[in-house]
Amino acid sequence: MKSFILFGLLFYFTSSLNIGEVMQETYVLQQIEEQAEYWEQKSISGHFFSADERDTISEKLISKNSGLRIPNFYDSISYEEVVDYHTKKDPLLILSDFNRDSITCSGQIFGLYWLKNLGDLNGDGLDEIGLIFDYADWSNINSCAIYSHQEGWKMIGSFGILESDLYQSEKPIDEVMDSLITRVGKNQLRVLEYDYGDRSERVIDFLPN
Repeated sequence: MKSFILFGLLFYFTSSLNIGEVMQETYVLQQIEEQAEYWEQKSISGHFFSADERDTISEKLISKNSGLRIPNFYDSISYEEVVDYHTKKDPLLILSDFNRDSITCSGQIFGLYWLKNLGDLNGDGLDEIGLIFDYADWSNINSCAIYSHQEGWKMIGSFGILESDLYQSEKPIDEVMDSLITRVGKNQLRVLEYDYGDRSERVIDFLPN
């Protein structure tokens, strides 16, 4: 009989502790979500799919598990905790007009640093776009990717950058990127590239289709 009573008391106190831990964890998660940041979703317009029609493509960050929009960042916890907490939501970044093909990035992704219509670079009558993914990682090295829609989105060029150039500058990101990219010909861009610790100018050719 005593053993039964002791077992019952042990179960009661263990259950109480578990409920308390769950309640504490729930409170912490609620506080994290209440201070979450939803960044403005970037969008651009241009002739991306047809020379006769103007389209708008926008970014959207969702959970692959729920399909719902999720926050981009969390202010109340350390960066290490942010990366762990955020990636557990299985984020998926979608860049599209949501009726046609999409550019996607999943896993350790917060959103986009930069998105811009670069005009028609390859002479096909359609506009190309430049973008920089904001990865949920610890690296300061990133790249600017240039995409063209050719029976689906295709990356047709890229160059290395330092993320610190973007967020440590007092200038808007568009102005910083304008200092790194210059159109020098009908089908050429001159870029200031970061590569293995060095900065150098490079010309990227986009051959007409």
